[in-house]
Amino acid sequence: MAFVRVDIASRSQEQREAIIAGITDVMVDNGARLENVQVLLVEHSPKMWGTHGTTFHKHLGLPDD
Repeated sequence: MAFVRVDIASRSQEQREAIIAGITDVMVDNGARLENVQVLLVEHSPKMWGTHGTTFHKHLGLPDD
């Protein structure tokens, strides 16, 4: 059984599908059985996550709401 949790900034549904497929492929390529791979994406607002002392919202130059 493989359970992979990924914390990311918000993405489009198309990107989510691609991330899940890619992570699943990596796990299967490294010995996991396809039916035993679970991937959980946990999305966070860029306003609630940061690095180097500022939010990703500011790093990305997103407009304030």
